[in-house]
Amino acid sequence: MIYNCTGIPYLVRLLTSQVDAVLFYAVTTIHNMLLHYEPAKMDVRLAGGLEKMVALLVKDNVKFLAITTDCLHILAYGHQDSKLIILASGGPALLVRIMRIYTYEKLLWTVSRLLKALSVCPSNKPEIVQAGGMQILSMHLGHRSGRLIQTLLFTLRNLSDAATKQDNLDELLRQLIVLVSSPDNNIATCSAGVLSNLTCNNAKNKTIVCQLHGVEAFLKAINNSGDKEEMVERCVCSLRHITSRHPGAEMAQNAVREMNGIPMLMNLLQPQTRWPMIKALIGLFRNLALSHENHTILRDLGCIPKLWQLLNRASQESQRRGQQPGIPLGIVDGVSMSEVVDCSTAALHLLARDQYNRLIMRQLNVIPTFVQLLYTRHE
Repeated sequence: MIYNCTGIPYLVRLLTSQVDAVLFYAVTTIHNMLLHYEPAKMDVRLAGGLEKMVALLVKDNVKFLAITTDCLHILAYGHQDSKLIILASGGPALLVRIMRIYTYEKLLWTVSRLLKALSVCPSNKPEIVQAGGMQILSMHLGHRSGRLIQTLLFTLRNLSDAATKQDNLDELLRQLIVLVSSPDNNIATCSAGVLSNLTCNNAKNKTIVCQLHGVEAFLKAINNSGDKEEMVERCVCSLRHITSRHPGAEMAQNAVREMNGIPMLMNLLQPQTRWPMIKALIGLFRNLALSHENHTILRDLGCIPKLWQLLNRASQESQRRGQQPGIPLGIVDGVSMSEVVDCSTAALHLLARDQYNRLIMRQLNVIPTFVQLLYTRHE
């Protein structure tokens, strides 16, 4: 009835009222229509409802804010233009402010859901990060609400690739290291994903994670993950990041060996292992080979023949795919075979510093293939 009588524009106009009771009833009515009548969404957008609702985020009634935020979430979810309007209206900073000053669980959850929807938008993502979103969201990771923690982690995961240059993430890193061991697979996997992003090309975060016993946490998580490949891959990526290019890298490389992690990691290289995992493992073995103390165990566990086999497999796969029209050149399961070849070659190059390793490589007759690769790269 309200919709048929073109009532939505009038309700949206009421959102500028100075009377709190009018505001509450107007936003509650709009909320109910958005929940139960799909065409109402477009009418609210066209009437300027998004801008007016964002302006209401400065109010201090937590229940009112929760309803208003849920309206914004309904309008923004899966609708890019709405996300951009929220951005242009200053939404990201206001939402982060709410997360900073309130403790009402339902409000925190609805705001985090909206931030999650906005965090996949390339324009909103850096604004949320710039407003201190990573640090503020981390404040609530110790909350008793499971639904809130899970939504926060999904949001943090989406934001984390834009936050690699952020400072003051020590507390977030500490909490994520703890959550990697969570019995809830979604929480553990998401935490590992955030850590993988935050330790990528950030020496300070790498050092902090190592100081927080990150190597031990990742190895335990891998050991307890069973067949959860996504979780294992993210932990392997995190280990790859923290074992190179920071002051504590060598200590981390040796810690993997000292905690008996190398046999477990080698065991992950199975015939059915997918290329994303293989690439991450090869990168990790390359980093471990930077420490001469790891050469013996890597040799004893058959790392050199496995790397050689993978190098040849990737090279053949790249050539085979290059001959098939319509198939992306050298890309398998989203992974560049050329990068796998390069990474395997780099790992073997480091291992070749050891005389016994060089002997194994000669027995594998690696030189003709390396010469062929040199010509291929030159061409």
